[in-house]
Amino acid sequence: MPYYCFHDVDVVDYTNDVKENDRRLKTMTEYLAGKQADSGVKLLWGTANLFSNIRYMNGASTNP
Repeated sequence: MPYYCFHDVDVVDYTNDVKENDRRLKTMTEYLAGKQADSGVKLLWGTANLFSNIRYMNGASTNP
């Protein structure tokens, strides 16, 4: 497998604390970068999973 993809919520469990969420995501992205370097597998894309968040799932500011 030459590439992989992930959403932010695939690699961290979010809390109600924004700083803790950022710390968790940073820890996991550093880990994933190390795995990429070791294996040669590259990141095709990483994205925020906004479609399952009630705030954004219907288009956020464009939500009727």
